[in-house]
Amino acid sequence: MLKKFLIYILLLSGLCTHTSCRWWPDAVSGATWQWQSGSNNYYSQEEATKLQGPDRIFVLGEVPYNQTVKLKRIPYRSVAVREARTSGDAVIFEGLFRYDGYALCDILSGIKVDKESKDDFYPPGDLYIEVRNDLGETAVFSWGEIFYAANMYNIIIAKYVTRVVPGKTGELWTLPKKTKLVVGSDLLSERNIEAPTSITICSLKGNYIVDQSRTEPSHTLIFEQADGSYDAVDAQSQPLMLPSKQTYKNVLYGHGMGYKGFGNYNGWRLCDVMAPYYDVLARDLRTGMLSVEGLDGYRASMSFSEVMNRNDHAEVILMHGGDKSEEPGREGFSIYAGNDMMVDRAVKGLAKIRLFHAKEVINTELSGNLIIFHAGSLSLPIKFMADTFMLIHPKVKVLSEAAGSLDCARKITELHRPCDIMASADYEVIERLLIPKYAHENRPFARNEMAVVYSSKSKYAHEVNAHNWKEILLRPDVYMGRADPNADPCGYRTLLTLKLAGCEQEMLAKKNQFMRPKEVELLALLESGSLDYIFLYKSVALQHGLPYVTLPDSVNLSNIDLAEHYATVGLYVRGNTPLDSIYIQGAPMVYSFAVLKDAPNPKVAKAFAAFLTDPQGGLAIMKRMGQTPIEHP
Repeated sequence: MLKKFLIYILLLSGLCTHTSCRWWPDAVSGATWQWQSGSNNYYSQEEATKLQGPDRIFVLGEVPYNQTVKLKRIPYRSVAVREARTSGDAVIFEGLFRYDGYALCDILSGIKVDKESKDDFYPPGDLYIEVRNDLGETAVFSWGEIFYAANMYNIIIAKYVTRVVPGKTGELWTLPKKTKLVVGSDLLSERNIEAPTSITICSLKGNYIVDQSRTEPSHTLIFEQADGSYDAVDAQSQPLMLPSKQTYKNVLYGHGMGYKGFGNYNGWRLCDVMAPYYDVLARDLRTGMLSVEGLDGYRASMSFSEVMNRNDHAEVILMHGGDKSEEPGREGFSIYAGNDMMVDRAVKGLAKIRLFHAKEVINTELSGNLIIFHAGSLSLPIKFMADTFMLIHPKVKVLSEAAGSLDCARKITELHRPCDIMASADYEVIERLLIPKYAHENRPFARNEMAVVYSSKSKYAHEVNAHNWKEILLRPDVYMGRADPNADPCGYRTLLTLKLAGCEQEMLAKKNQFMRPKEVELLALLESGSLDYIFLYKSVALQHGLPYVTLPDSVNLSNIDLAEHYATVGLYVRGNTPLDSIYIQGAPMVYSFAVLKDAPNPKVAKAFAAFLTDPQGGLAIMKRMGQTPIEHP
């Protein structure tokens, strides 16, 4: 007992290293295991080699906030893998290894998920993850593959490796040098990418119509390719020419309802059914994801590899009728995932299996400074994007600078300051002041709306609403603030909002009003109690946890269908120089950015632009920050 206690103390203090002491606690049983070279265990014939790589991983995507997981706080798991990869038409064997490291299920267990599809589809079965390294290499995994699997610890980020040496030949397989993603259930090791640095949580995207009343069977199954082309199988008009059926006997258990009885699932291996319709290429095995869709809108994600690349023979099977046909929806096509402990991915009324790929951009290592000028209302989103980008690319330093969008443009056009990317709160600022002399392309990426923002200290905070806000702001004892229209789009949008609301003259004539160049200064005055109300973007109010009055669409500049109505008002503001002026017409709010022609670090600027417009990257951050993202094909 004393010996075990001392070892435990050494582990906690970090004095007992993995290779010298070879002890570590097992997270499931609480016991302490010892792996020693030369023991009867075939997978520990030599000392483990430590792999070099990141000691933390960044988690982003459909989460409330991006966060870093320190891997050293995660328990070790062990996976034995026969590694083989494709090389042209051949398969190259690389060796048999035991890897020790951190299971993806342990890394993600404590992560709170904020699913984009939660309002119409609450179950987590449509989630999947994209694991990336600094080179942009990507490997995808379904949520069920990680959390529903009978062996949840089969996918790890390896920190140590041990060769399993053949007894007769003594062949010493080449050891990897970097940490790596290791998948114990894959036949070909295409998903074993080196030194992963980030995990992006995603949910399936598609035109899903959820209608739980639909229980009719599906006799037609569509196999859709990544390019949108498809093939259809009609089980009633043409028999499936496949090998004999396979039977799974199972004690059935659902994540929501619990025990569902004992039964048989009879069907064909889905990999055999799909083989005529899909090529099995290295890219498909690494980045391919399947959307498995039922007639009622129920869906499940499955990675292409877990269907087409298994080495454990726990296959996904496709059924048509069979012993479970008395269950509504199973008279036609349905599936069963043989590796799953729960039946949540046993989709009934199966109508379509759709293939798509995660983005994978292979870059040389990015480094250097990235200079971003951006609107003040983008301060928090840009900070989150910059933090994420720098964790993915640790040799890049993002230098961001906030100001009114007009002032940002003038830093480039008048002061000629170096800048890689400018992000504006108004599309027209870049379009008029930077295109075409300073930038080739103006790229929209988000929307917003005007609001009346206040605090708990504000006078009449308990009674202000969408009907009486004008009356309350005009009261003599109320102090209000707005941004400078010559410096910040928020300033001229405030005036456009007041024009549309028919109260511009009254508001501008009010004595107790203050104007500042940037909304950040207004926020400071509001939170200190110096101002009672300010005109501000709704997203900024949400980001700072401030109460606000939602203005009607007819005045808040948010609705693209009211563009003609907004265009009935306008005003002049200062242009590129003090002697110039430009006319600003009322329009729906569109945020945009541009990569500058003379960007000091064009390679990094291009990579950041790709991240900003990624639905799982920058656009997901914009959405969580209270703005509607604009996606492009």
